[in-house]
Amino acid sequence: MKTASAVIFQVTEWKDRAAEFNDFVRAFGKIVENFAKIPNRCLLYDMNSYLWDLRGTLSLLNAFVKWLGNYAASIRHAMHTD
Repeated sequence: MKTASAVIFQVTEWKDRAAEFNDFVRAFGKIVENFAKIPNRCLLYDMNSYLWDLRGTLSLLNAFVKWLGNYAASIRHAMHTD
């Protein structure tokens, strides 16, 4: 059985990693937006759909990570209120 301090450490680590991932997704989104400003239009047209697909996938994954965090918090809350 895990001690309370071990659980708190895991929750803190989860939140830290989720925040780092969120920052990465936002930074990648800005990179994709800035990529549209490059003068090499041929490269832009070749890469744009791939970058937007990746951006969408990362955004969806980020939403899932946030949902997992909220779901876990609601389960913990429900367990303590019974």
